[in-house]
Formats: sequence, structure tokens, C-alpha cells
Amino acid sequence: ELVQQLETTHRPEADALCASVVEKLEKTASQVPNTDGLVFISRVSDELSTSSPFVSEIGCQPSVLQDFRKTTAALHGRVLDRWRINTVSLIVREHRTARRPIHPVLMASVKPTGPSPELVQSLLALCTSIQELVPAQSQTWQQSLVKTTLGHFITELTSDGSNEVYDVAFLQKLITLHGDDELSSRLEARVKENLPSGVELNTVHQCATDALSRTQTLFATLLPRDKFSTLLRLGVPPQEGEFQSAVALAKPTSRFGLVVA
Repeated sequence: ELVQQLETTHRPEADALCASVVEKLEKTASQVPNTDGLVFISRVSDELSTSSPFVSEIGCQPSVLQDFRKTTAALHGRVLDRWRINTVSLIVREHRTARRPIHPVLMASVKPTGPSPELVQSLLALCTSIQELVPAQSQTWQQSLVKTTLGHFITELTSDGSNEVYDVAFLQKLITLHGDDELSSRLEARVKENLPSGVELNTVHQCATDALSRTQTLFATLLPRDKFSTLLRLGVPPQEGEFQSAVALAKPTSRFGLVVA
């Protein structure tokens, strides 16, 4: 009887505490000025909506607990949306500032073997941002986050139509791995429309496939994964050329024997 009396007395305060926590979180999330703050709120709201024992151990009513989990989960989703928009906008802006398009006259003589340095830098920045957002021990919603964020990044980056065809082909191969057929088809059409004179479509696609295979460990965060994922998920990268020893490339002089002796 004493326990029931204590529970009855304490429960309204526990319910009020849950409401206060939600109110403070939502207010803080609306006032956060940068992505670092959004990362923090994202982690807190994710923990409270899933694995945190806080709300289940303070003695609130079951209906209050359920509403608390639901509200913090919704807050987590809204924070992720803001983080995605802010992060992608910043990376795309920096990419366009750093981009140096190849002159049309030089396009025929230049034979790219993969994405441009600017695109590589932008994708690495995206990888770093996702790694900062998603803790190593929390992988339950990472795949959905990666697919959505990558798709948003590609859409924003290619919106002005000024991207190099090899960059577009690389992004098309990357998003195809996530099963986004609609975006993949749009990028495929973009590649066909901007195909350089004298360059075959199959050549561009093979170049993108080989480049993605070579950079798969670099962009591992952006690749789909499952419990059977290995280090080289896309297979062993192709060799870029035959190995030649330094001796074969540079013929030793007559004095070389005296040096090694």
C-alpha cells in the first residue's frame, strides 16, 4: 500500500518531467545555429526515442512513455532533415567554388580515369559528415540516412547542369547501388546528352565502374552494406597497368655495380 501511494504521488511529477524534457529539446533544436548542434540534438533524441532507459525508469504512465518515444522520434526525424539540408548546401557551395571545368578544346585530349578531384573532395566531406552524425554503435537507420542524403547531394550538385560527364557517370553508378532507379535514370540521360565527341557511352560507364571499384574503401560510408559486407564489397579493383620495376624503367649506369658493391 505504501508503494502504491508513493507511485501515485510521484507519477504526476514523472509525467511532467517527460513533457519538460521534450519541450526543452524542441526549443533547443529550433535555436541551434549550426550542424554541430544538430548532430548533438540528433544523438540525444535518437537515444531517448529508442534505447535510453531514462523515461522507463522514472515511473511515468505507460501512455506518457509511449507518447514520449513517439515525440522524440519525430523530433529526431526533423533534426535529420535540417542537418541534411545544411550539410549538403555547404558541401555543394564549396564544390562549385573550387570547381575548374575542362575547356572544350582540351576535352578531346584529356582522358579522365575517374571523378574529378573536386568531386572526390566533396564526397569525402559527405562521408565525414555522416560519420560524425551516426555513432559507430548505432547503425539501425544509417542506410536510410546514407541513401537519402546521397540522393539529395546528387540532386543539388547536378541541378545547374554544369558537371563533367565523368562525374555524372560516377554519381550514377554510386546511386544505382542504393536502388534509386529514378535518379539513376535522370543521370543516365544527362550522361548521354553531354557525351564528348568521339567518346563512346560504354567507355564512360566502364571508366566510372572501374573508378568506383578503386575508391570503394575511400567512400565506404556511402556504399550500401549488410551483415555480410566485406572490405572490398565491389570486388578486387582492376589493375591500371603492368608493373615495371625501377631497373627496367631506368637503365643502370656502368658505375652502378661499384655502388652496390
